[in-house]
Amino acid sequence: MIERLIEPISKTIEEHDEPKLWNRGFEKIVKIKKDQTNNVFYVTVQVQTFEGAHNPPYGEETITFQIRGNEINVSNYQHREIPEAEWSKLELR
Repeated sequence: MIERLIEPISKTIEEHDEPKLWNRGFEKIVKIKKDQTNNVFYVTVQVQTFEGAHNPPYGEETITFQIRGNEINVSNYQHREIPEAEWSKLELR
């Protein structure tokens, strides 16, 4: 599932903020919900973003995608700046 969302994740982050990087393989699928009536899946993913070689500012992007067949749309996007007090908890390579 996450492989199918790599390009939409990148595009969404670029559209809402300046281009940022994130660690491939550290994406989290937070929630998957199926709308039985419309045959639509809602998939919420979360990635930690950074600039340059894992440099701050660090961010947490939470994106909900609406997936129907091959069509993928963003239904919700939230950005949170990660405060310096939380940096030691980050899973950065």
